[in-house]
Amino acid sequence: MRPTDPIRILAASLLTASLLFAPAVSRGTGAPEAPLVSLGEAEARARAVRLDVTVAPGAREVALLRDGVETTRASVPDPDSGGTLAIRVHVAADVETYTAIAYGEGGEAGPASEPFVASAADFRPRTPGLAVASGTVARRVVAAGTCDTRTVSIIVDAGGMYLMQRRVEPSGAAAFDLPSAKIPYGGIAVRVRARNAWGDTPSEEVVVWNLGTTPGAARYVLVDKSDMMLYLVEHARLVASFPVAIGMPGTPTRVGTWYIRTKERLHGGSAYGVLRMSMWSRRPGGWHFSGYYIHGTNRPSSIGTMASMGCVRMYNPDVLRLSTLVPLGTLVRTRE
Repeated sequence: MRPTDPIRILAASLLTASLLFAPAVSRGTGAPEAPLVSLGEAEARARAVRLDVTVAPGAREVALLRDGVETTRASVPDPDSGGTLAIRVHVAADVETYTAIAYGEGGEAGPASEPFVASAADFRPRTPGLAVASGTVARRVVAAGTCDTRTVSIIVDAGGMYLMQRRVEPSGAAAFDLPSAKIPYGGIAVRVRARNAWGDTPSEEVVVWNLGTTPGAARYVLVDKSDMMLYLVEHARLVASFPVAIGMPGTPTRVGTWYIRTKERLHGGSAYGVLRMSMWSRRPGGWHFSGYYIHGTNRPSSIGTMASMGCVRMYNPDVLRLSTLVPLGTLVRTRE
């Protein structure tokens, strides 16, 4: 044997030992570690999500299970390094649970991942903002506001019934402005719903009032004989509304435009109740008293009926409140 043989023998022994005691992962054998399942992205136009499955080195394949049943199996592109696989799945139910299992070179299965719960409620649009103030007085409603990137379309409901729907193309927190829609007479609850493939998210309801043709004044009182109601409006917002009694068929409340010129406190036992406000009309020669009042009553049971001699009759607490809200000179419109 040459003098170098002991050196060669030692080197061969070291090489053999390194092969015998090398980690199992580097040889591609053994059960891999548990993967990690996380949400990559939820789509808005389809009930689908991208799940990111991260595996440790040594994993050759990954199985994805939905509610314990395998749905997808994919190969790991670089088993020696591990990495993250993007898997797209359709979510049919409102709640589904996903787990992943990694397999080694010999088909050994590692432990299952922690479960990832896909819930439709988490992927619906956020609550949209409706830029319409409650109490707005308008004959048509304009649905405008804001929505988020999850929103695909905006739906408008009025009075609990579908009114219209429009698609939106938001690129971030975006504004929407839908065409105006006619609403029925009276007060009606309006809301919008932000929709995508996962469901709807409603806004808060606001009440919009269609009071028909209204005066152009910034502040006015509208007495509607058809529903026996008195409405106080300021700057296109309904401030207050009260039930009233109107004139009897033989002495009807006259239709016209008037102005409040005086306020007078009275004894509670009066036929005019606790307070009366006189209604005047403007004529070329000056002011003319109509002979009618907005007043209280000593017959509260008459409110909501045709009971007066032509005046507008209110509950005593209501007429007191109204008198604090309307200054002298306020316009009053009475109509059929």
